[in-house]
Amino acid sequence: MNDYYLRTTDYSTLLALGAKLGVILLHYAEYDETEGENGEIIRAPIGEPVVMATDGGCFDFIGEIQRPTGELDAEDNPVMAPIADAEGVAYIHANLRTPHDIRAIAEASDDPVIQAALGQIAAFFVADELGNAVPPNMPHRVFA
Repeated sequence: MNDYYLRTTDYSTLLALGAKLGVILLHYAEYDETEGENGEIIRAPIGEPVVMATDGGCFDFIGEIQRPTGELDAEDNPVMAPIADAEGVAYIHANLRTPHDIRAIAEASDDPVIQAALGQIAAFFVADELGNAVPPNMPHRVFA
């Protein structure tokens, strides 16, 4: 099994990429159905999906992770703030355990969306300076 530490400010794109790669499934409880120009039925999902890993994997949604800022509030309690990008947008965190090598699947794909995402690995994973997905130095949560 491979463990990936997902971190992004664009959670919906992360989920769409994971579904395209076949490492997660997105289940929506409701769909809005409309008729297309050629009479075909177009189903658009409504709401947030339930995310499931494929092939015996596990998807662990964490959300925002709060860290102490080093400051204290009026009652001497630590002030907390979410881990954020350079613009101050909070990262959404999740862990994925999967039997799949995500990088190998992505590199083998001819999908232009997948290929474009390979050029910005750090937008979706904790990554090293070479652009390889790596575990964080101090993971918030890990698989046992």
